[in-house]
Amino acid sequence: MKLKENVITLLLVSISCLLLSCDPVQTIIIENATGSNATVTIIFSPGDHMYKFNEESFSDTLVVELENTPENSYRAFHFGIGTWKTAGSLDSLVAALESFSIKSLNFNETFDEKVAIRNYLEDNIVSRFKQTIEIKLE
Repeated sequence: MKLKENVITLLLVSISCLLLSCDPVQTIIIENATGSNATVTIIFSPGDHMYKFNEESFSDTLVVELENTPENSYRAFHFGIGTWKTAGSLDSLVAALESFSIKSLNFNETFDEKVAIRNYLEDNIVSRFKQTIEIKLE
């Protein structure tokens, strides 16, 4: 019996280590908290890039319409695994973006230079493991 208990304990510890050592999912969250409708427009750079938004459009432009209702004010885009602080991850995302703009009733901003895009995205990296970029429109 003692051997069986030890094997079970070892198995549980091994599974726990595997679960804890997995890299988190990289995510970009766009949330509208403005009280009015908002639009985020993302224009992709030409070429084949590591990061792609999972959308049905084959265009180089992704338009994200966000309403001010709880069910339509939030979008999440999931990519691979890892964190945005891993070497090259944020750089690869920035390389994939030509520009992006945020428009709402009280806010209108366009980021079309790589340094500005990088700084904005880096300033919005959140969560415990730095795997989420949260763009909250307020």
